[in-house]
Amino acid sequence: ARLGVGSDGQVLTADSSQSTGTKWATPSGTSENVNTVANSGSSQTLPDVTADTIHYITLTANCTLTFPTAAAGKSFTVVLLQDATGSRTVTWPGTVKWAGGSAPVLTTTANKTDVFSFMCVDGTNWLGFIAGQTY
Repeated sequence: ARLGVGSDGQVLTADSSQSTGTKWATPSGTSENVNTVANSGSSQTLPDVTADTIHYITLTANCTLTFPTAAAGKSFTVVLLQDATGSRTVTWPGTVKWAGGSAPVLTTTANKTDVFSFMCVDGTNWLGFIAGQTY
């Protein structure tokens, strides 16, 4: 049997209930939604990863971050841009565990960007990783 062409954005999926054994379907999964914060202020609470998975934050003051509740299998990315003044710092939540036990040093040069990734495997803590610095 021949299967016709699907719609734009669909993928061919195995389905034993179909006479051809396949069908066109819209892929499932989480899309990458961006939470853009143009003015960090002194504190920022990041929304749950079901809402946003990328957080693009312009640091306009020394900022304390609050992360969503850790859940095994969840992950997100934080992109920190120093404003034109620079020298801004971040206080990370206590639920973040960094390699070596210490948070990395931020790039504090004006208009430079650092990228960090976080994932949870134990349902309790976020593991923090440097994805790139001084962009």
